[in-house]
Amino acid sequence: MTEGHRTQFAEDMAYLQSIGMGDAPDKAAFIRENLTVQSDDEVAMYVNWYAAYEKFGDNTIAGWDYCRALNLMSFYYLAGYYTEEEALNGSLAIAQQVQPMFDSWDALVDSYMIGYEYWAEESSAERRAIYEDLQTRKDNPYTVDFKTSLEKTW
Repeated sequence: MTEGHRTQFAEDMAYLQSIGMGDAPDKAAFIRENLTVQSDDEVAMYVNWYAAYEKFGDNTIAGWDYCRALNLMSFYYLAGYYTEEEALNGSLAIAQQVQPMFDSWDALVDSYMIGYEYWAEESSAERRAIYEDLQTRKDNPYTVDFKTSLEKTW
C-alpha cells in the first residue's frame, strides 16, 4: 500500500527522464542506445511506459498495486489469515483510497495493465481481452458506477 511496484517504476522512469529520454525525438532509438534491451517488444514496452509516465507521473501504475492489494485481501481470507470482516474492512479501505485516483473503470484498468506489463515484462493483451469480453456480458461487474459511494454495509 505504501510502495508497491509503482515506486520502482517511478524511479526507472525518472532515470530515463534524467538521461534525456523526454527530449529524444525517437524514443525507440533512445532506448536502444541507452539501455540493454533484448527485443523490439521490450523497446516498445519502455516507450509505452515512458509515454504513460509523462502523462500520469509517479502513480502511473498505482492501479496495478492497489488491484493486487485487493486481490491479496481475498487470498488472506481464503487462506484463513483474515476473517471475512477483516478482509472486507481491508478491501473497503483500499477501494476508498483508489477510487479518487481514477475517474473510471477504464482508467483504473489501463493503470493496472501498464503495471502488469512492467511487472511481468510481457504484453497485457490477454488480460485486456478478458476485460473487454467481460464488458460485453449482461452480468459484467463494470456496469456498477465507478463512483459508487463506498461504505461499510456488513
